Amino acid sequence: MTNRSGDWKDLLSVYHRALKGNKIWVGFLTSLAVLLILIVGVVVYGWFAEWGLMGRHANAELVRLGDVAGEVVGDPPRGSIVFHIVRGEGLQTLPVLVQLLNPLWGPSIGHFLVSVLVWLALFWVLSGPGGVISRLSALEYARDDFPTLGEAQQLVRGRRLDYFLSFLWPALVVAVPVLIMLLIGLFCSIPVVGRIALVPLYPVAALLGGVAWLFAIGWVLSFGMMMPAVSVGGKDAFDGWSTSYAYVLWQFGRYACYTLLAGLIGLVSAVAAFWLVEVLIYFVVNGINLGFIGVRPWLEYEFGGAIIGPGAGLAGVVGFIIMLLTLGLRVLPLAYIVSYFFTGETLIFFLLRKHVDNIEIDEIYEETEEEEPILEEVAEPVAEGEEAAEEAETEAEEAAPGEEPEAEEAETAEEPLETEEAEEPHEPEQEEQDEEERD
Repeated sequence: MTNRSGDWKDLLSVYHRALKGNKIWVGFLTSLAVLLILIVGVVVYGWFAEWGLMGRHANAELVRLGDVAGEVVGDPPRGSIVFHIVRGEGLQTLPVLVQLLNPLWGPSIGHFLVSVLVWLALFWVLSGPGGVISRLSALEYARDDFPTLGEAQQLVRGRRLDYFLSFLWPALVVAVPVLIMLLIGLFCSIPVVGRIALVPLYPVAALLGGVAWLFAIGWVLSFGMMMPAVSVGGKDAFDGWSTSYAYVLWQFGRYACYTLLAGLIGLVSAVAAFWLVEVLIYFVVNGINLGFIGVRPWLEYEFGGAIIGPGAGLAGVVGFIIMLLTLGLRVLPLAYIVSYFFTGETLIFFLLRKHVDNIEIDEIYEETEEEEPILEEVAEPVAEGEEAAEEAETEAEEAAPGEEPEAEEAETAEEPLETEEAEEPHEPEQEEQDEEERD
């Protein structure tokens, strides 16, 4: 159990909350999925450039990163993204990958399309794990509970589209002025007329760019709280985005302080995680090489740098597999960063919700508690109706052979009524006879 103070001091516990095994596992799978999407993105970019879809503005560095053709096991082409990742030099490709993630990097429709597709894939991948980690963190923090991974996944499966669209809504808002500017650029490409029209249209484009920039800043600042908005408050996609955006605007100072504190703790703990993993790899690799008898070491390793396996042949295949397993250890710090980010943003969302909406921390959305009574209320009348229908059918079946006696009883029951009605007219005559006798 963890003591909860309900204020900024709770952010000091984010680092060990993020170290839970189920969260690290989700973060590990997320990190591998993100790496795979980036690799596919640069490869597709290289294909588009080769087919001439990038025009004259193809990014040469991205083309070189995406050149994975003809690679063999243990010997990827030098300069490709696979080559850098396999050698443990993936961080060197980060400046080039930033260009891939920038849809407006170059005046190329092909680059814009590839970048947008990569972002959509990243949103979809992050929406699931982000929802799971934020739900786990919400239950742990609000209820001081230890939920299982399956419990969190059950909620996320039912609301996966809300998690995904909460990322996508602000992107669509930003995309509208960007597309209008794109149309302005296409119109201004017309000879003579377009050049003249550029003068009055330029202020319009500048205004649209400012609007897109403001929404983009709000999107970046509120990005991490969109998942907790769905997991904690049960919001839909649009409400999740608008709520997180409103919390940033109404409590910007508090949000900035919370984010700064959580960011500093996360930076220190992430650096510590990277160094601990590197020390582990150092002892494992050098311990194996110390006892390995051969012309060259089993793995060539530089502390914090590249990991190089042996040459070709069987030793190359086995060395390549061992190299991948060793690189898997380097993904663990990335898994911790993913877990820490969504855990920290969940706690920040709780604290901001408490100050903005005056909602206590222990109030959290529970899907089963709200939906099960409704189902029971609907099911009970249906069951009662079915039972009544079955009873009516059985009574009708039992009464079918005895319909004639019932009809005879009805006729006999009607006969006394008829005699009574027939006797009623004789009552005045009887009274006259009685009076005569009295006289």
